Amino acid sequence: MATANHLGSDLSVSSRRLPRPVAVQSVQVHANVADLVAETARLSPESIALSLGADTMTFRELAAQSARLATYLISLGARPDVPIALCLERSFDFIVSALAALTSGAAYLPLDPAWPAARLQTILEDAQAPLVISRGSLTRRATANGTRSIDLRGVRCD
Repeated sequence: MATANHLGSDLSVSSRRLPRPVAVQSVQVHANVADLVAETARLSPESIALSLGADTMTFRELAAQSARLATYLISLGARPDVPIALCLERSFDFIVSALAALTSGAAYLPLDPAWPAARLQTILEDAQAPLVISRGSLTRRATANGTRSIDLRGVRCD
């Protein structure tokens, strides 16, 4: 075993043979997760993208629903450098909404619906999030001055 001294540390080099590198196909670099989902929806639309219990959603459905919501978010002012708050339970709605925010160019700010309303309001005000996406009774809890709430019960994305 050979030893080299570099910047005061010992580096041991083994004489063992390293595994051969694996041949890799050409990899296309994507700008973000939204691009990856759209590409997968194009290449394999009926593949399962989401699964929760017995419920599933295909990549085609995920891409279509998030694109429709993204269009709506853009009409409400979503754009790069604008955080969109998501106050949703773990659900397909959360994933669709997060993907829609990314597709619109905005960032998303996940809020835990279990947090006290005062904490949610403080975070929304600090982040200056102009939009919050929620569902049902959570919508009232997740609002702050100047924040527009979007109740997914009233927004048709499917």
